[in-house]
Amino acid sequence: HASEDLQIVRDEVFKLIERQNDIKVFSVITEKRKTHPKLQNANGFYIKNAKWLIHEIFKHINFRNYSHLVIFFDDMPVSKNKEALYKGVKSELTDFFLLKNISIPYTIHSHQSKSNYYLQLVDYISWAIFINNERAESRSYKQIKKIIKSEFQPFKDGPRTYY
Repeated sequence: HASEDLQIVRDEVFKLIERQNDIKVFSVITEKRKTHPKLQNANGFYIKNAKWLIHEIFKHINFRNYSHLVIFFDDMPVSKNKEALYKGVKSELTDFFLLKNISIPYTIHSHQSKSNYYLQLVDYISWAIFINNERAESRSYKQIKKIIKSEFQPFKDGPRTYY
């Protein structure tokens, strides 16, 4: 994973990502300390963020271009969190598809990120966005900025912190 790899490895991976023209990144950046206590448990936090991410992605997709939607999640260490996340995502997809009159089949898969190239790519991109926001380290972020289409920050301007 990006945080564990040597800088020389990260540099090479970001060079590869930077050359891609068919990747679009939609992100949700959430400060957990600004999240209301009712959502700070793992189930509430992950489900809410997954819902925000679904809306960010789906705002930019023309579903007529696709015959099937495949969703990958990194395996979660606690199975009850995974079950709650799946249930929340399926519920959100159902509601969204009904609202927008979309009928496209989809599958949801969960893998350990080390066994899935897509999730490894997401890990690197997420890491670049994270260190840009958390530590103002922008080198990797600048390399991939052209593929980032959305950085939704629901609590960015919220003045209240809960811890």
